[in-house]
Amino acid sequence: MIKLLDVYKARDPHVFLYKLLDERQPEQSISHAGMPTLEEHRKFVLSRPYRCWYIVQNGTGLWVGSVYATERNEIGIAILREFQRQGYARAAILEMMVEHAPLPAIPGKRAGCWLANVNPHNEPSGTLFRALDFKLLQHTYAFEPST
Repeated sequence: MIKLLDVYKARDPHVFLYKLLDERQPEQSISHAGMPTLEEHRKFVLSRPYRCWYIVQNGTGLWVGSVYATERNEIGIAILREFQRQGYARAAILEMMVEHAPLPAIPGKRAGCWLANVNPHNEPSGTLFRALDFKLLQHTYAFEPST
């Protein structure tokens, strides 16, 4: 059903990944307050920020999304709107977890299991991870002092 293409080996993946980022709604994000420029995003991709990062391809080879894992065993998933709710996110997460085991725990730095940080307003992602047997651990609050 899907194939995972290594972002770090793909040709010009930043353009597709930028499109994914641009589609993201506020309730889907916990890490972006604003949209970077395409050049800023290209530099981000080239910095190799994740332990592993894949473009999700459907059965015809079309790029439909991305999935990644951080050095802290955190999983991120994004699927283009037109391909959502077709099983791609679930398949990509499961495939990535088959290909990569979570890194060992480091007390105070990294859990020894997979984690998914999901905005509490992003119910579709919460539903997906619960269906994959992820358990809710916490709600995190941020305080941004006014300047």
